[in-house]
Amino acid sequence: MTTHNQHTAASSASLVAGIDRRRLHLGNWAIQRKRIYLDLRFWIGIRDAIMGRVKDSGSRKSLVELYENLAEKVSNGSHVCPVSDIVFREMMKQGNADTRIKSARIADKLSEGLCLIPHVDRSDIEIEHMILAATNSGLPRIEQVVWTKPLYLMGQWQLGFESLPAE
Repeated sequence: MTTHNQHTAASSASLVAGIDRRRLHLGNWAIQRKRIYLDLRFWIGIRDAIMGRVKDSGSRKSLVELYENLAEKVSNGSHVCPVSDIVFREMMKQGNADTRIKSARIADKLSEGLCLIPHVDRSDIEIEHMILAATNSGLPRIEQVVWTKPLYLMGQWQLGFESLPAE
């Protein structure tokens, strides 16, 4: 891992370039796994089954088995269940703190913190990729650059102080 001092010592390193490198690193990690996308219904169903809130024992058993199967595959590094910005927002709207926290813990375990960047950002990347693909053969695959961590699901903010010296 690069330290802050190493990063700032590299004169050509910029914040945007650093973010791009980290996103590419995360993307390379993601594409090595089979990705399973669960909609909100499944995330909540799994959570309710684990919490014992599903009345039908057959449904509860199936959902718990699904969770255990996915958790095992995620644990062995073969699969991951990324979370989209839309699913994340809907999970966080849950009024009950206990169910919201339980949902987040389940999503964190199955996603390993892997999230799709927001749709609007993915669209921008797809357009940019389409334009640059004809002229830039070294362009990373789209599947490598559409990932982020939960902290950045609502966008990336960067502070800039133009009045401060570069060093």
